[in-house]
Amino acid sequence: MAKSEAGVTELIRVRLDADQDVFVLRRLGRAAAELAGLEPQDQIRVATALSEAGRELFGTGSTAVLALGDQHLYISLEHSRHSAPPGLEGLKLAGRLVDEIMLDEGTVTLAKRLHARRPPAPAAEIRARLADLAPVSALDELREQNRELAETLEDVVRLNAELQETNTGVMAMYNQLSAELEETNRGVVALYAELDEKSSQLRRPTRPGTASGPPSATSCAPR
Repeated sequence: MAKSEAGVTELIRVRLDADQDVFVLRRLGRAAAELAGLEPQDQIRVATALSEAGRELFGTGSTAVLALGDQHLYISLEHSRHSAPPGLEGLKLAGRLVDEIMLDEGTVTLAKRLHARRPPAPAAEIRARLADLAPVSALDELREQNRELAETLEDVVRLNAELQETNTGVMAMYNQLSAELEETNRGVVALYAELDEKSSQLRRPTRPGTASGPPSATSCAPR
């Protein structure tokens, strides 16, 4: 949690008085996630989570605070409601898109875990970059959301193609193994048949008077 994690630094604070401010928050959240080293898909998740939560909680006196910790990116939404019901659809969706959501009186905090292999930019640099972002219009934000949606669809198509290719390879390997197993089974059956035949020959009784071995030298000598 933000209160228990060491090294939490505030990056920027933005007002959420109107729905237009939610667009600004979404853009700031996406940029902060990128500068914090999150993967592109996680950047979209953070932006979407802020959009959903912000629509539920914006109003006069509401603010959002973006902060960077040692292990998480935090966004705290300070709202004017006495409580934020966990049943709100926007908060439910936001909770599924981040690693943790904390509901306190007057505050909802979203936390997204940072990637150890991609260290974030220095907090001072992130703060300066976020402050330089120009205000965004609803139309610009809609275009950005459409672009993100197109990128996500492209990723889904690519993953489906990779899955199809993998399935094709698995089926080819399965067919090859099935053919080899069938050939092995035929060899085993032939071997058992040969063993049964030899076993039958060994169990076959010998006729009376039939020499069981070669004639001795004595019986073949002339009288």
